[in-house]
Amino acid sequence: MKSWATFLFFVALLVGAALRLPDLGNRPMHNDEAVNAIKFGALWERGEYRYDPHEYHGPTLHYLTAVLCGITGAPAFEKLDETRLRLISALAGLGLILLVPFIRDELGKVGAAAVAIFTAVSPLMVFYSRYWIHEMLLVLFSFLAMVAVWRWMRKPRWIYALVAGAAIGLMQATKETFVLALSAALAGGCVNALWTQARPQAGTRTLWTGRLVLVAAAAWGAIWLLFFSSFFQNWVGLMDSVRTYEPWLRNAGDDSIHSQPVGFYWERLFWFAPKGGLISSEALLLLLALVGALSGFVGNRDSGGRTDFVRWLAVYTFSLATIYTIIPYKTPWCALGFHHGIILLAGVGVAVGWHACKSFTARMAFAFVLMIGVAHLGWQAWRGSFEQISARSNPWVYSQTSPDLLNLVDAVEAVTGSGEGTASVIQVIGANDDYWPLPWYLRQYPKVGWWNHWDRNTSASLVIASAESKLGLEAEGAYRMVGYFQLRPQVFMELYVERHLWERYLASRPAPKPD
Repeated sequence: MKSWATFLFFVALLVGAALRLPDLGNRPMHNDEAVNAIKFGALWERGEYRYDPHEYHGPTLHYLTAVLCGITGAPAFEKLDETRLRLISALAGLGLILLVPFIRDELGKVGAAAVAIFTAVSPLMVFYSRYWIHEMLLVLFSFLAMVAVWRWMRKPRWIYALVAGAAIGLMQATKETFVLALSAALAGGCVNALWTQARPQAGTRTLWTGRLVLVAAAAWGAIWLLFFSSFFQNWVGLMDSVRTYEPWLRNAGDDSIHSQPVGFYWERLFWFAPKGGLISSEALLLLLALVGALSGFVGNRDSGGRTDFVRWLAVYTFSLATIYTIIPYKTPWCALGFHHGIILLAGVGVAVGWHACKSFTARMAFAFVLMIGVAHLGWQAWRGSFEQISARSNPWVYSQTSPDLLNLVDAVEAVTGSGEGTASVIQVIGANDDYWPLPWYLRQYPKVGWWNHWDRNTSASLVIASAESKLGLEAEGAYRMVGYFQLRPQVFMELYVERHLWERYLASRPAPKPD
């Protein structure tokens, strides 16, 4: 890369780190993060992990987090914090920037520099780089596979085949939806093949050999074997990696609690206008991506990249976006895969625009507009990840845990400190088992029980119950209702404390100072 492009790449890396790494524990754990964390606890404490074909997705998140925790000297599970867990996602987000130089020949030098900057400041990319879920790893491994395959197509070397196969294996071991990305990639390959027949001068040389294909397949198979067998401890996991598609196909249907309208992703990405809030939009990236995608079909060589790659990328990106748009099951983080494709195409769009501006004045004007757009994206990323971390006006907040839940956790710790401490018996009652992420926050209490109804046979010192349960324990005289806390929007929990324990707690508090 030229000196100016190298400079922009390091700027992107620094900006990306500044938006991803600081204060990773600045919001409570989301439900999904907490579920992953409890499963991780068994791996970290006892070395136990079993792939579940019905829930939780693949094993890479847990094993790679365990590696990172081992390298950084993490404490016992009870002492782990959100920052330590979320660091793996933040590093994956930075990995997307670090991989950009390896695909600069396909994007062009201008396009690669733009992609690095856009990846660093994209609000969606930043927000979920600070979330301990599988999706950012899936996007990273997808990009790694993309880079390796296109390098393989330029030079048929075994190292590229090995990396490509391993990357696809890691995609599979991360999340079942990797098949959607592979389907979109295959669609791009088919379009390129048909385009090559129609326009031989725009084609791609085929550099596949049987030996290299076997290397890639062996790498993929090795990753599949290691991760899904829990490193030779759970052979059933290999079959479960295939069985998983039956429940996940069922979950993707219209009856899912996550069924959303067709425009769900597009509204959040390009025009999210909450009532009384500021408009959020990454429309600049979409506009540039459309320009970049078009250049792959009209044969615009001014971008400095490869038109065959751009053409493939355009089909891949919009095929993947179409698949996710059609599927009724939608969660905001699922947009990461195709949005990363949009970012790559936006970089090509910048290159096309830059080379179309022939005069110095035109280029400076174009650069100025881009700077304003990048600054706006960066501001949105900062606002969403540091100022509006739980606000419903943030397009990427989805069933987010309320910060008020931490007040409940503080109250539990304060009250139990006047009694039996972590040996206290606690009964948590959640209507329809809706009490997550409390298992993460109460993991130091070995005598906590999880219920969906009130069990009178349990002599609990504290009872945490969803307001929907309408227990009304205070009327019976044995408990005092001492707090009302928000779990997430429109979901509240009540804290009941055994009467004598509550009296001891009040007596232990310092007397108020006289005025």
